[in-house]
Amino acid sequence: MSAVAKGRRNQRRTTKMLEAIGFKCVTARFGRFGPTDFFGLWDCWCVKDDEWLLIQVSTNQRKGLEWREQAGLFVCPAGVKKEEWVWVDYEKEPKIYLI
Repeated sequence: MSAVAKGRRNQRRTTKMLEAIGFKCVTARFGRFGPTDFFGLWDCWCVKDDEWLLIQVSTNQRKGLEWREQAGLFVCPAGVKKEEWVWVDYEKEPKIYLI
């Protein structure tokens, strides 16, 4: 399985998992020239009542320090959670890190 296919699969798994608990999700699409993340940082935006999630989906390892610094500096309203979900091969649940 290619890295792109694995990334898309994990992005779909994340979206389905959140939609199952009542979130409405908008996912960044893969364009002709590569992925088009929201603001270059987030793969999914999810909303449920007053709860908002900005999620970066990764496979097998966390994003680098530079990305984490940029994500930490990303300004958003109170009540918006910034998370990084890491799907490790052969595991049923992702590791979730708050940023």
